[in-house]
Amino acid sequence: MREIDRRMKAMAKWWTELETALETHRAPRISTPPAQRSSVAAILEFRPEPHVLLMQRVEHERDPWSGHVSLPGGRSSPQDLDLLATAIRETQEEVDVDLRQSARLLGRLEARQAMSRGKPHDMDVTPFVFRLEREVEPTPMEEAKALFWLPLEQARNGAFEHEYRFQRGDQIHRTNAWKYEDYVVWGMTYRILDNLLTICRAK
Repeated sequence: MREIDRRMKAMAKWWTELETALETHRAPRISTPPAQRSSVAAILEFRPEPHVLLMQRVEHERDPWSGHVSLPGGRSSPQDLDLLATAIRETQEEVDVDLRQSARLLGRLEARQAMSRGKPHDMDVTPFVFRLEREVEPTPMEEAKALFWLPLEQARNGAFEHEYRFQRGDQIHRTNAWKYEDYVVWGMTYRILDNLLTICRAK
């Protein structure tokens, strides 16, 4: 019982530190935005420790990130008021979660340039961090092959450290990643979540 209480107190402290860090974090604005804008949602939930919702994308020849693990999100549309609205709309379309009804916005992280196959796109990706405040049942929609919850505390403690290798042309490239069950989190998704954990540790 004491071990359970100690664990719960540690998790509550972790969560408080994360919320405080995000409330005080000021991500820089882009003075000259690229031609295309996009955004993603990092959806956090106690299960009982903090987890983040991730999706494995459906494999499609026209998708530069075909089959990758990603946060729900996508390109902005003229109908979106801003990039936050884009993240909320895309989350509804990809995992059937209405963030307006079920979550609270904690903060915004730095926008990152989109990359695929080693080449930069004229597009950036802005991550928004949410905390679920009611129970939801995410469902993989048309663009999602599968959904899973990644334990952030274990990721922060190095439990899933992995070297991901991929071939581009004649060369083998190596990059830091997390391997969780049958999923490999690498590339921009890994960098966004690693940045989130770094912000939390820095406070």
